[in-house]
Amino acid sequence: ELSFDKFIPGHDRVYRLLAKAEDIWGAGFTTATLNSDIRLPLQSQAAVVESLTQVSRGGAIMRYKDKEFHEDGNVVATDPSFFKVFDYPLAYGDANMVLDRPLSIVISPAVVKKYFGDENPVGKILSFSGSSFGDVEYNCTVTGLFGNLPPNSSFQFDFVVNIPPERAKSDAIRYYNRVYGYTIIEGEVSVQTETFVKLKGAALYPRLRMSFDDLLERSSMKQLTFKYKKFRLTSEKLDDIHFFSSSSSTLEKRGNFPLLLPLIVLAARGLALAGLRVLNLTPARATP
Repeated sequence: ELSFDKFIPGHDRVYRLLAKAEDIWGAGFTTATLNSDIRLPLQSQAAVVESLTQVSRGGAIMRYKDKEFHEDGNVVATDPSFFKVFDYPLAYGDANMVLDRPLSIVISPAVVKKYFGDENPVGKILSFSGSSFGDVEYNCTVTGLFGNLPPNSSFQFDFVVNIPPERAKSDAIRYYNRVYGYTIIEGEVSVQTETFVKLKGAALYPRLRMSFDDLLERSSMKQLTFKYKKFRLTSEKLDDIHFFSSSSSTLEKRGNFPLLLPLIVLAARGLALAGLRVLNLTPARATP
């Protein structure tokens, strides 16, 4: 349980941005879902940030030829930097290039078996649609394969697709205009994502933290500082997400540290008792 996400190279340098808010009645919340335009001011932190990625997740109807399945929540929409921040092992493809092209998609071994059987999936077209993605049809080219995610991965998914934020936003506008029958202008819609950064060094986190007020000032979320009594940016380490996250995110599976704590205490007591037995036996063995 305590090993969650530590198999990812550089896990100790990965942070997720959060927003904490409190209304005039004192009710508060913490969310990992932020306006995607936080990316622009973050890009100015090049001295601290090695790479950043933005992620959203949803269900979709996925199709290949005559095969069609509903994939419930295991489709990740992101950008070309996903595998640079989350260095999951790839069975095929280069992490630096595999999501370079819009609508390129990387899939799991389970997807290969389910949709392609004995076919080589690379270069094939997977189509999907769903309300989580503007309810439009996306035709995606398979450009890579990732290995089976271990059980101690907080994030479990089968599809990773590069959908540019600008396209996601325009698709969302078309979707709401069609479904709800009124005209939404671009300024009324924002793309909501979860934002992760990988720092150039673990010791650089204080510099990132000191930039939060400036990041908020330079993003569209600044307007929320007028809506809430308190509104600020903060963050959490990837290492802490499984057990200690306070956010409302549903992107990952969560552990229950209070339930695990008695087991840790029992294990510690067991080790202590074993140590006492060794101490008690040592003099007896030393006696002729």
